[in-house]
Amino acid sequence: MRLAYLNGALWALGNGLGSTALIIYLARQLGAAGLAIGVVLAAPQLVGVLRLASQGLAVRIGGRRLLCVACFAASAILLAAISQLAEPGQLNSPAVSLRLVTSLWCVYHLLEYIGTVLLWAWLGDITVDQTRGRFIGVRERYMLVGRVVGMLAAGGFAWSWAEFGLGAEAWVGYSVPAGLAAAFMLIAVLPLLRMPDVASAVRGPPKDLAVPQFFAPLADQRMRWLLAFGVWFSVANGLTQSAQFLFPIVVFVLPLLARNTYTSGMRLGQAALAPAVGKAADSLGTRRVLIAAQLIVATGPLFFIAAARVPQTAMLSIPLPWWILAGAWVAWIGYVGLNVGLPNLILKISGPDQRASYIAWYFAVTGVVYGASTIAGGAIYSWLDELQPTWHIVSWALTHHDLLFVGGFVLRIMSVLCLLPLSEAPRLPPSQGGVNGTK
Repeated sequence: MRLAYLNGALWALGNGLGSTALIIYLARQLGAAGLAIGVVLAAPQLVGVLRLASQGLAVRIGGRRLLCVACFAASAILLAAISQLAEPGQLNSPAVSLRLVTSLWCVYHLLEYIGTVLLWAWLGDITVDQTRGRFIGVRERYMLVGRVVGMLAAGGFAWSWAEFGLGAEAWVGYSVPAGLAAAFMLIAVLPLLRMPDVASAVRGPPKDLAVPQFFAPLADQRMRWLLAFGVWFSVANGLTQSAQFLFPIVVFVLPLLARNTYTSGMRLGQAALAPAVGKAADSLGTRRVLIAAQLIVATGPLFFIAAARVPQTAMLSIPLPWWILAGAWVAWIGYVGLNVGLPNLILKISGPDQRASYIAWYFAVTGVVYGASTIAGGAIYSWLDELQPTWHIVSWALTHHDLLFVGGFVLRIMSVLCLLPLSEAPRLPPSQGGVNGTK
């Protein structure tokens, strides 16, 4: 478990240095706009459906430890390549560079997704149902702190590079942190090499999945309700992603350092709460934690609407809208409940031999839906941004930004309906009673 904490902290440090926000700013240097940003955000999620093959690949390659470590190491190498190929002028045109960076970004994520599926199944084997929430909460704290350090370092370097004229080429301010991110992610595989593969030691090599077993998670009613929640929430998140990324940049000229400061504050809040959330999931029930977290998270987009309606004045040398925008990241501290609760619930309702399959199905299905919704949201955002329509409700004038953010709020609130009928009783072997091994 200590090795798992160390792996999480090192990987998260790299993940913070090479965050999605940094890649978006890097893509902007290559001319990416609304739809292109949506593609950069969504494409990795679409190819992520291939993570369903994780269990079968692990069997054929010779065990999940080997495949898990290989995927994480290869993804780090690809991130290093992205940091260099994103240089404007490196290839024939910025458009070609953007397409190549997006393609490598997809492969990087696919390798990371496969490694993560196998790692979660691995972590499920070294913990027990009664205390797994606490373990996930503590590991989440280490990861959140690592991400904060990485994001602040990346944002600070990019700001210093641009502000103090350390170099004439702006892309370097984003590519150097990405290169360092790759290095830390590569180092993060070392603890995994020492962590015992309990499943292999206790049950022997994993068995290959027959076709009926492959689809077994979909036959579980609880998994179907959880997937319904994930799909609904993914649609709500995807439709507003391009707007949430571009609105602060275009409307308020928000720099990467400011955005990473917001995100770092959010991560620190999550780090402070993560162990307590894990304990609450163990004692009160994971479903209740998920519902409470989702209701809090849903309010985030409303702060974007409020920020657009305050005067462009400064408070303590910081523009007033920036202070209002920060409220969204405060609300998104609630994501800690989802980040701890979702894997805990999936590991709880799946049996020991089905963990990788359940995890792969959930994140593959929701990832594809999120990716498609993000592309659709990017296209809608670009179309509305060109038309600049305005709607009037009594004395309120609503812009296309308002419409997207209100829609995101309503959809996020309604997604909790899918969690109400879900039971989280752990799956038991058929010999212990219950229908299909559950009771």
